Amino acid sequence: MAAWNGMPWIGEQIDSIFAQRHVDLELFVSIDPGTDSTADYIRGRAQNNTRINILPEVSPFGCAAHNFYRLLRDVDIQHYDYISLADQDDCWKTDKLWRACTILAHTEAVAYSGAVTAFWHNGREKKLQKAQPQRELDFLFEAAGPGCTYVFEREFALELQHLLQNKAAQIDSIRAHDWFFYAFCRSRGYRWYIDPQSYVLYRQHPGNELGANCGLAGIQRRVKMLRLGWYGDQIRQVVSICNMQDDPVIKHVMSDSWRDRFLSLKHIHKLRRRFRDRCLLALLVLSGQLKNEVNKS
Repeated sequence: MAAWNGMPWIGEQIDSIFAQRHVDLELFVSIDPGTDSTADYIRGRAQNNTRINILPEVSPFGCAAHNFYRLLRDVDIQHYDYISLADQDDCWKTDKLWRACTILAHTEAVAYSGAVTAFWHNGREKKLQKAQPQRELDFLFEAAGPGCTYVFEREFALELQHLLQNKAAQIDSIRAHDWFFYAFCRSRGYRWYIDPQSYVLYRQHPGNELGANCGLAGIQRRVKMLRLGWYGDQIRQVVSICNMQDDPVIKHVMSDSWRDRFLSLKHIHKLRRRFRDRCLLALLVLSGQLKNEVNKS
């Protein structure tokens, strides 16, 4: 679990984690120094629960991605069958981990993610479906869903850990950890299972680093990030770490040539899972916005 200024919600999330059925688990917490009493609260919980492990204090990370990278780099995971990521402000249904572990044990997939149910303080709920059919190159342009649903099989997690330990500086430039983990898995030819069922209540509040992509506020937030070049920069970083720069489709999508970009649209169906997102991506490709952003250094 990555924690930072989480006092309003973290207790409920820890309770839901230890309420998981049919699994034996330990919780490792990395605390990004903040301004509230999150650290003291977790230390108090750990005194009464030997299954809670707190990583040593570090300098501020500044974003959730760096905190999750630190967790996967530093925790000794070799003795566990499965590794799960946890946000501090969600609430897990009691069969969340059992469902993921069962699927990984009975399929060829090495990683699992799923739909989530976004919820607001006013009682509103909305299921966010992420299980559209995976595409040949979708992992270079999007995540598999919120990282709070991710569960990894041990051997894959160890491979991911090795990469994080040896290419820390390059990976730290990718601020979407859930996107990077999905890209690393798929680019290595591994299978990733996206569950259409929701086992996570995905809390929405003003402190969300990104949050649900729904409603006017969510759209405005993502448009702002796009204008600032965030999306194109992340594509560049993901393509680089996955060593996919020479893929013919990627080269055409990011080409300086308007003609190449136009011709690349015949491959747009390979790049995002959802039709609406493919349409938006096509507009970005045609406008040259990805080319202009990705070629920045």
